Amino acid sequence: MANPCGYFSQTRLFSFCGGTTLDRSFPISKYILDSNGGHRLNSYFSEQLHNRFMASERLAHYMDQHPGEDCFKYMLHYNLYKEQREAKMAAIAHRILAVPLKKDTVIPPVEVISTLKGDYRDIATRVEPVDFDFPYDHVHPFSLMDKYRHTTTRAYQQLMQKAADFLS
Repeated sequence: MANPCGYFSQTRLFSFCGGTTLDRSFPISKYILDSNGGHRLNSYFSEQLHNRFMASERLAHYMDQHPGEDCFKYMLHYNLYKEQREAKMAAIAHRILAVPLKKDTVIPPVEVISTLKGDYRDIATRVEPVDFDFPYDHVHPFSLMDKYRHTTTRAYQQLMQKAADFLS
């Protein structure tokens, strides 16, 4: 969303298992964050947003004095800066393809859709949820079990081909 000096004007984003605001993700897992860490992360940024980052002189400086840094705060809380976030998303929608997992509980696909396509689904961002024919989750999207080897390999190759096609 931020594009200093137009450096990223021709870039694309392929997002696998991502694309929602921080407050709409649920990163509580022994592999990601423990419950205390997850709570503190959300609490910290919620407090900073409501105080306009004034509790931290350095953060306040970057949020107010550096164009583009405000995009960071657009992605922290779904209901804050929604108009600005959706305007930015609409401008770059043709350069984004998100592929969330249908059964992902860390980054739920409905939240990816809401964030990237907007409340009214009027932003043209491509969001294509996938559901694999083997057990998976956010931390382990591709099964390591031998009995799913061929199915997993096929799913992985299809996903990588989708990414390559979009990014080329």
